[in-house]
Amino acid sequence: MIDPHRNALRKTFLNFLFVLPLLFFSLLLTACPDGGGDQSIRIPRTYFVAPSSQGGSDLQPGTADAPFATITHALNAADEGDTVQVAAGTYRPGSSGLPTDPGERFPLRIKEGVSLVGEPAGAAQGTVIQGSGTHTSASAGAFRAAMILTEGAAISRLTVRSDGEVGVVAEGVNGEISHVQFTNNETGALLISSNVSISNNTFSGNTIGIQSMLGDSSRLEQNTIQSNTGDPGIGVLISDAGPALLQNQVTGNPGGGVVIDGQSNPDLGGGGRSDGANTLSCNGTADLINNDDSAIFARNNLWDHLDPNDIDAVDNGAGIIDTTGAGIAAQSCG
Repeated sequence: MIDPHRNALRKTFLNFLFVLPLLFFSLLLTACPDGGGDQSIRIPRTYFVAPSSQGGSDLQPGTADAPFATITHALNAADEGDTVQVAAGTYRPGSSGLPTDPGERFPLRIKEGVSLVGEPAGAAQGTVIQGSGTHTSASAGAFRAAMILTEGAAISRLTVRSDGEVGVVAEGVNGEISHVQFTNNETGALLISSNVSISNNTFSGNTIGIQSMLGDSSRLEQNTIQSNTGDPGIGVLISDAGPALLQNQVTGNPGGGVVIDGQSNPDLGGGGRSDGANTLSCNGTADLINNDDSAIFARNNLWDHLDPNDIDAVDNGAGIIDTTGAGIAAQSCG
């Protein structure tokens, strides 16, 4: 005699075996919405660059043993998260026309999320970027520059010489600039509406060391900004912006150490973004010049005089400069 309960149980079991693969496949599609395509995680790469005299060639794969010859080629190959490691040497526009080493194409555009790292200047010359090309800014028009920083990009351990133009431009981006020497530029770093970390750099021999403008809120920390002697010869020029300055050495700039124009709200100490500890000393005209009507926080800094006077801090507008907690610079000027 056939047991109906047993047949029903057998039928249920067979249905379960049929549904199980469908259920598994459905879960797989949920975990892989693109239909189960390649979900592998991309591992960041490091591309290497060396002068052709050191074996670099743009026809090589850009490895440590077979580096590219130009930074331009490496930046074209790099993707977000990658690093371009550049050997010591001077990288400039080329004239050979050879595919192995065509020279650099300026301005160098540092791709989003890419790090460009050189060799620091020491006993040897380090990694030198020399040259410029036309760049059109959305807010400042057309000018020549050596490098363009894009969102999340970083540069370090370089010497940047644009031959009288702009060294590095950052416009509307976050990024990092560290351990870079800026020299022989009209403006070393031009910061427009950005939030860039500028740390442990040297700005010397430029017309303007750093220009912060149009809502820029970058952080300038532990930089040496000295002897920028061209016309106007300003260390830091702030125009309608609010950067934070802390622990910088701003000295020997004949047109002024820090000059503030427009509707600006920089923090040189005590304004919530900076603890001060800047050295503002031995600059021509004055160490800090406020042409704005705003109150400027400049607490806990080192000046040429214990009670900062009009050689130290000049207020040409209707605002005030708060120099509470002032101290004397180690090598003050009278």
